[in-house]
Amino acid sequence: MDELGLVSIGSAASAAEVPEWRLRSWEASGLLTPARAANGYRLYSSADIRRAVELREASNSTNRLGMFATAQREAACEDAPAALTAEPTGAGEGRRMRILRRLAHEIRHVDDLGHVLGTALESALGMVNAEIGALSYADISTQRYVLAAHRGLSAAYVRGIDTWNLHEGLAGEAFGLREPLTIVDLSTNNAVARDVVHAERLRGYLCVPLLRGQRRLGIIEVFDQEPRVFSADEVQSLELIGACVSSIVESLVLTQELGFLRDERAKVLREWTVQALAAADTERAELARALRAEADGLESDEHGAAGRVAAARVRSLAGRIEGDQRAWVDMVPLVREQIVDGWSQHAGKRVQLEVAEWPASLPLELTTRLYLLMHSLVALAVRAAESRVALRLSGDEQAMWIQVCDDRAAAPSDDQITAFAPEVVASVKRLGGSLATVRDSDGLLGVRVLLPLSAVRPEGHTLTSRERRVLEALSIGSSNRAIAAELGISPKTLQNHLSAIYRKLGVASRAQAMRFLR
Repeated sequence: MDELGLVSIGSAASAAEVPEWRLRSWEASGLLTPARAANGYRLYSSADIRRAVELREASNSTNRLGMFATAQREAACEDAPAALTAEPTGAGEGRRMRILRRLAHEIRHVDDLGHVLGTALESALGMVNAEIGALSYADISTQRYVLAAHRGLSAAYVRGIDTWNLHEGLAGEAFGLREPLTIVDLSTNNAVARDVVHAERLRGYLCVPLLRGQRRLGIIEVFDQEPRVFSADEVQSLELIGACVSSIVESLVLTQELGFLRDERAKVLREWTVQALAAADTERAELARALRAEADGLESDEHGAAGRVAAARVRSLAGRIEGDQRAWVDMVPLVREQIVDGWSQHAGKRVQLEVAEWPASLPLELTTRLYLLMHSLVALAVRAAESRVALRLSGDEQAMWIQVCDDRAAAPSDDQITAFAPEVVASVKRLGGSLATVRDSDGLLGVRVLLPLSAVRPEGHTLTSRERRVLEALSIGSSNRAIAAELGISPKTLQNHLSAIYRKLGVASRAQAMRFLR
């Protein structure tokens, strides 16, 4: 301690039994006013240390507003003109109740979360008789703020918000410390480094963090263009607004995090699928080379005619291995088990599956994309349905489609589809398909995803289960009449199936189809 009875921040922190960052936080909030040495170092008096002890005890007893009110009253009396202080009145209490009732009504009855958060910001500004403010939630993945609502701020200020680090500046201090922060005059505060704040001529400042349990979700900021001391009642009013909307902000944050995790999962699944297929291709090529080398050995004179016959067979086997298509998967059992049964059990709503002329198998590299698409469609329908969702997988010679309907009161419009399910729209676009509203045979309303065969199978080899049976019968040499009789169809219908098979395989005759199979 020097001759004036002042000590450094380290000594003051030890004497008050609090960390140094807590003393700096209380100073930024206006709760402590240490002196400054010529070199800029903080110097604390015995009165400062006593107040720090009182603040520590009040903070430990969770009476934050009580300690805030005491300190603010002292600061208001000592440093601020009377015109800058706000006095609560009975009329003010009635006004605050009206504001809260309006916000409660919006939360109960409005589905648009952005609109609700806009109302929350207006409520916060109304509580403290201010006209400038912003409500932002935290994006943990980027460590940035996402602006949800703003009033009275310029376009330049708004553009800059999403570039601010979560722990940057005064807002970052309130967010990090989980404590409200007030500044009487930003223009004289050395902690304000952003030129845009000075350009806006913002002076009085109040920031309240949005909290839910241990989660820090975002901030509400209120500004005044004149110096201002925000009272404890005003701080408490903003915290009340924050408590009302914290669950909504949390849902936005969780939705954003879920979308990020879903995208990462899809990316990983696609990468693993590509790697597995590449490894299988390499192994198949190496096996074919080994077989051909073996065939070359069998053709030597010492093995005679039998060796040459065996060599031909081995070469034929090598050709078949090289000509095999990539792994194909029947995804229907997985859809039934994971999507249909899984959502039925999870949501307590009946999810039905109908499969008609859906390909018996699909290329492995596409099944993950189709599975994620179906999962998203059913998830959206389950959330909107009253009690029942119908999933139909079907197709014809030109396309295949995924149809999801539910028993909600009305079908979504095209605009609502685009706004409500952006991940579905993006996935469909990547597959070259399209979305349309539809009503099924039971009168349920929903959406249909149309996928052209060229998009689902770039090779053009998409065959229906009936066409595959025809092709299998061709492979064992059955006549057209025998095949038609076995399938219970007319020769003309069989010929239609054959025409579709030839077109999809890119061949012109039965003989070419057999060569394709071989």
